[in-house]
Amino acid sequence: MGIGWFRAWAMRLRMVDVDEIRAAYRLVEDHGLPVTVDMLEAHYLAGGDCQRLVRAVIEARKRGLDIDIMKLTAMELSGGDLDAFIEHGGRTEEEIQRDRLRERAFEEESAAAELHAMLLADLARAEAAAGQFGGFRLALMMGGSQRRGMTAALQKFREEVQQQLSELERRWPGLAGRG
Repeated sequence: MGIGWFRAWAMRLRMVDVDEIRAAYRLVEDHGLPVTVDMLEAHYLAGGDCQRLVRAVIEARKRGLDIDIMKLTAMELSGGDLDAFIEHGGRTEEEIQRDRLRERAFEEESAAAELHAMLLADLARAEAAAGQFGGFRLALMMGGSQRRGMTAALQKFREEVQQQLSELERRWPGLAGRG
């Protein structure tokens, strides 16, 4: 599809580096990735490096990893190490550490307490991020169905974290008062 002159003009009005978007979109088209020009522009406007993101998606595909593009986008925007993330099969160091803690959590109260604190922090970060997504710029860039999808994803995440917290608190009743 590419970027026509009218779209390029509109991007320039929004202070978007059209050449960067074009270069990244060429990579997207060459590799048949499910990334749109709108996604790249939104990522650019949020302060991201579009070519770095697209290269990470390409590398994940080469390794046969089914990583959500939005997860890569969030990681790239937060300054995360995309190469290490892909190297670990689409898992962050924090997720790997959390999995190790889960293995020990039902045997050792200290590991359970650490995992409990991590889950509460994850929930707080997700709630804060969801609040930031209510901003005007993002509301303009995203359609209503995407905002509803984010709300549904946050609700699902809340439920998963609450279930894990309940399991830990059932096993170690003293944890409930630590949050």
